[in-house]
Amino acid sequence: MGVGLRKMMHSHVIVVFGATSRIGKATIEELTSQHKVTVTVVAAVENVKDARARRLKKSTKCFLAKCNFNDLTSIQRVVRNADAVLLVPALSESGTRFSKRVIDAIKQEQVPRLVMTSSILATNDFWLRHEVVPPETTDLGYEAIEAHARQQLQNCVSLRIPPLMETIMYCHEEIMFANRFHSCFARETAIPCIAVKDVALAASRVLSQPMKKYESAYCLASAQVTCSPHEIEQLLSRALGKHVKYHQIPDERLVRLFREKGATEYVAHNMVRLKKYLEEEESNSSADLIVTTATTATTATAAEVEEREDEVLRKAAPEDKKLSGARFGYTTDFRQLTAQDPMLPTKWLDIHAKNFVRTPLDQMQLFVIGSGEGLFVEVERFLAYQVTAPTSAPVPNVGDAAIPTTSGSGVPQSKVTFCTIKSAPPAATTTGSTPASQSTGEGQDHYFQVAGAAMAPMRELLKQLASQDVVVYIPPLRLGPHACMEVTKAVVDATAKANAWGIVVVSAIFTDRGKNDSVNRMGAMELLLENSGVPYVIVRLPLFMEYFLALSNCFYPRASSKSEPFAAARGYQGEEGGVEYEEKPAAVTPTKPPRHATPAAPAAGEPALSTGSGDAEGWILSDRSLPASRQYLIAMTDAAKALVAVAYTFPLHRNRVRTLYTQCLTMAEIEMVLQSCAYKGRSIALSQVDGLHEEPGREFWKVSYWTKSHVKQFLECSVAQSTQDDPASEVFEEVTECQPITFDLWAHTKAKGYTHALAPSS
Repeated sequence: MGVGLRKMMHSHVIVVFGATSRIGKATIEELTSQHKVTVTVVAAVENVKDARARRLKKSTKCFLAKCNFNDLTSIQRVVRNADAVLLVPALSESGTRFSKRVIDAIKQEQVPRLVMTSSILATNDFWLRHEVVPPETTDLGYEAIEAHARQQLQNCVSLRIPPLMETIMYCHEEIMFANRFHSCFARETAIPCIAVKDVALAASRVLSQPMKKYESAYCLASAQVTCSPHEIEQLLSRALGKHVKYHQIPDERLVRLFREKGATEYVAHNMVRLKKYLEEEESNSSADLIVTTATTATTATAAEVEEREDEVLRKAAPEDKKLSGARFGYTTDFRQLTAQDPMLPTKWLDIHAKNFVRTPLDQMQLFVIGSGEGLFVEVERFLAYQVTAPTSAPVPNVGDAAIPTTSGSGVPQSKVTFCTIKSAPPAATTTGSTPASQSTGEGQDHYFQVAGAAMAPMRELLKQLASQDVVVYIPPLRLGPHACMEVTKAVVDATAKANAWGIVVVSAIFTDRGKNDSVNRMGAMELLLENSGVPYVIVRLPLFMEYFLALSNCFYPRASSKSEPFAAARGYQGEEGGVEYEEKPAAVTPTKPPRHATPAAPAAGEPALSTGSGDAEGWILSDRSLPASRQYLIAMTDAAKALVAVAYTFPLHRNRVRTLYTQCLTMAEIEMVLQSCAYKGRSIALSQVDGLHEEPGREFWKVSYWTKSHVKQFLECSVAQSTQDDPASEVFEEVTECQPITFDLWAHTKAKGYTHALAPSS
């Protein structure tokens, strides 16, 4: 049935563009629920079989009209014979072009009325400002659409609205899973707002009376409907029965978060613009009034001047909100259009609070997989103490994001399973030959062992996983590259088959920058995960501070020389400021190495490493390319907290890569910190430390996580990275709700351990 025939059967035909948006859907619901005026509502959509469009038709009984949004003729066909059109602009470059085509079609078909939603930021008349719109946005958004409508039409009504109360839904998952929300506004800033239902109510009143005379624009911002982040924090905490915290974040951080959540940058930039308006009003209102008084002081008597100054002080008082309302263009337009008062934020939250409550289906549980590395052990220790320990005492230095407990009881909400990956045990055969499975290196070569259970082949892992599991996977690097990739495939496949929430995978901070195969293999694992279809989070971690506990001073004899050949007589030829370091007798206490000027960069084509003459893996930590290079560090305890926090707030990070480090120091600065905290003041000389030598039982992977080949890549990449920008890191406090451990604090705590490893015997 065409629009013309529907018009013959009904009194009014209203076409809605943007029908599946919040405002469009709410307006259709309002129009179709009215009984006093008979209307036919037509939702213009690109695909009538789209799930959202079909749900809209079923719930509102509206009609769907297929429309090619890129074709002006198609739009004209849809609006032909309509009495009114509602346009809810999509705030993007393509959305602006589409909105202009709708306006052109309305002009061609001479539709009696266009109603469009706009923003209080669309023009400056309400703000008493003369802001210059940035050139890159002059043809984008509400400003451009309104300007085009004014040029083409005489029958356009703009409903200029403040931020929607539903904007808080952008923080829906943060409120549910991390008990926090964020924006760029100061805590006490009163932000004008409006509910979607009220916008729909005002739009439906204008649309259903196309012949009534209306003004060209209405401001729906009311002085009575404002809410500060602090008030929202209190309302949410009271409604949900838990403390929900507000975080004020920088403007650029807000833009990035909006982009991650699928909102256009135009929306985020408008929030920043509104923030600046509000801040300017708070800081400049009294100054503006004083200037106004001063300009008239020359023609006024002393008594009049004094009276005006008193009036300025009264009006500038914080408790006087009427001035603020007048300055920001607050009106009673909403009541004029609807004969009702707008909804207050408290009522809106009472209606929608259930959307922020976690159900049993939202309760995640962790399945931690590793092979006994230092990081796996630290995660196990952290979770055992913080989550599984049945205590109601508050846990120090741990945020809500990392510790999911029932409000007030301390009872853990999460089940945690630890799974250790093991190499295949030697198979007992009568012939003594190697089993085929071990020679092929397939998944059955490896076994997993859940704590308290017997070992089982990797293919049985599926039976242990559940749909509510978030898998925290710490790749078993020490098993070798081939085995590590096979285990990764088995874990990813099991996660997919179990339809688990997703998988959190540990990777390296230099994965996309390394040249050595050891780091590139981490990139291959990332690619496997990204192409698997399993929801994932990749957490790229830097060198662990615990690395300095695994180092060995290389200038005195070791009892381990038989098990790990290390020529005591060899000398190092590492050049540094013209000084050649050679082996010193064990009985001689070495002097502190000289401080050097900024080292010269290696010449083009020269390797960044200088290796020992007898050991291709040797690398003195004060090699000329290292003292000025930046080392990206994190304490292993902080890395464990971050992994757990990311896992328990998995929906906030889904299908993203998170790079995380908490400290960035040069090797020279690291040496200074280590020396300042050294046990009993013993000399710490990194010039006498082989950065890649391990003592038996104190291998890097046992102490921290990274193996020798990966540590070498960290050091190589740190040299190369020093000439480039720092890797973009997440804010540790935002991820974990905790303060990170600084290297100074770490060194103070671990002084005895690293002094024993680094200081030569006296």
